[in-house]
Amino acid sequence: MEYDAARQQVILFGGICGDATALGETWSWDGQRWRELHPVVSPPARAQAGMVYDPVRDQLVLFGGSRGGLPLADTWVWDASGWSERHPTSAPPAMRSMEMAFDPVRKNVLLVGGYDATTNARGGGGELFDMWSWDGSTWALVDARFARFDGAMATDPDGTGVVLFGGRAPALANDTSRWDGAAWAQLATRLAPQKRAGARLVLAGPDALLLFGGQGAIDPLGDTWLLRQREWFEQDPTHSPSARFGAALAYDAARKRVVLFGGTSVAATGRILLGDTWTWGP
Repeated sequence: MEYDAARQQVILFGGICGDATALGETWSWDGQRWRELHPVVSPPARAQAGMVYDPVRDQLVLFGGSRGGLPLADTWVWDASGWSERHPTSAPPAMRSMEMAFDPVRKNVLLVGGYDATTNARGGGGELFDMWSWDGSTWALVDARFARFDGAMATDPDGTGVVLFGGRAPALANDTSRWDGAAWAQLATRLAPQKRAGARLVLAGPDALLLFGGQGAIDPLGDTWLLRQREWFEQDPTHSPSARFGAALAYDAARKRVVLFGGTSVAATGRILLGDTWTWGP
């Protein structure tokens, strides 16, 4: 899920339903309700894909994901004409659970990590620790390895870099790192959310990033944190979504609200897929 700034709407694509079937639907959120869109051309159904808005090229970029347990490696863009597939000369390997954010320094899309459950090529887990950039026409491998996947990543509100929190390295982590267009550097924050993977990090106003949920060492988490001026501050909202990981989260800039949809929770009977919608505002 991602905010389409040019058309001022949140776009949700794909996911997985209760019987483990991957979905290929496109939905938009206008601040009040969800509306299913029916584009003539659409990506194949998938879950755990990466998607981000590229403000330079005025389009959403979608990559990879998984369908039927198999990772994907196709690239799609969403713009005023709808969905269209791109066929770059080079591309990342098939993967899911990657993180994507717009790099305001290099002015391209940054992809970090990912997971390929079909190969174990990197020592037993299928973890992919490469970094790639998308310039609107092709993918290029970035010469800066970062051992992380299933973290939470977003553009720094000050417009000078990208921030990544937690994830698996491959053990659970809770460090906060920042990409300045050339290298990663760890931020020395006084406080930090606990270790987790599958959390989401998004813009939450002109000077803050919001982190919600994720899978902790034992149970899903339901805490809310703000990263402001390079420091973490835990929030204590009166009402809050239930603990979950893998939720869809986006900042609706037109309405100045963070929008959350779905995710996965855990009960005695096993994992539970959620379909609720929440918003966070000042």
